Amino acid sequence: MILFCQNLVLKLKSETKWSNELNLPETFNWNYAYNTPFKTTRNSKLHWLQYRINHRILGANQLLHKIGIKNDNSCSFCNTNTETLSHLFYECQYTDTFWMDVKNWINPVFNIPLLQITKLEVLLGHRKLSSSVNVILLLGKKVIMSSKSKRTRPNLNQFIMLFRNYIACEKFHYSKEGRLDALMKMWRN
Repeated sequence: MILFCQNLVLKLKSETKWSNELNLPETFNWNYAYNTPFKTTRNSKLHWLQYRINHRILGANQLLHKIGIKNDNSCSFCNTNTETLSHLFYECQYTDTFWMDVKNWINPVFNIPLLQITKLEVLLGHRKLSSSVNVILLLGKKVIMSSKSKRTRPNLNQFIMLFRNYIACEKFHYSKEGRLDALMKMWRN
């Protein structure tokens, strides 16, 4: 049942949890967080991945343990901490190493500054980041989830393969539409 009340703003439970966990200001633009994947890529799998992160319904072990699917809530990579979304995508030592490797590979190849990426930016994207950086973050999260499901640790080679495949697909679509210059501009900014 939907109730309409004048001047009433309802906040999703996931927004409240993210706000508390990430210390977000009341003025945080949730529309931007929800729209970022759609503005940066046409890849529906990346859209779906980010949607599940935004709404905190992605299968991290903490959630899977809570609903009785997993016997243990420990991290799939380090096996020491509870696997929350924040831990899985940002705090785990193996995830941290993965992001450092991605930064070290991306910076000289594309001259895209990934020097200081925050937990907020990794988890929800950010408007101050270029589309290319948000795509890199989405692809990195996809590698992390793929590694989790394969019971391996995320690594740079997985990212490079996914990144090259992604760029090849984008080049195909953009050139088919006669907009290859728009793609090149996106990766220069």
